[in-house]
Amino acid sequence: MTLSQAKHAEQVVNRFRQMVAEAGDTLTDAHYQELNLLVEAALDAVIVQQLDTFANQLEQMAQAVRRDGDFFSRS
Repeated sequence: MTLSQAKHAEQVVNRFRQMVAEAGDTLTDAHYQELNLLVEAALDAVIVQQLDTFANQLEQMAQAVRRDGDFFSRS
């Protein structure tokens, strides 16, 4: 996890903490720490999924370049 992701997760949790306080409710710090970990994990999962999609796209482009290269080398 990058520092940016950790900071974003912390901001999400802080905003949630503010919303809970505005509603007149309370949660323990342990619950907020757990929520922070859940948000970080969710961000990580999205990033890994996007990287996998991007890697698949790169593989497809590389195969297309190889096919084009084979076509031109046979000409």
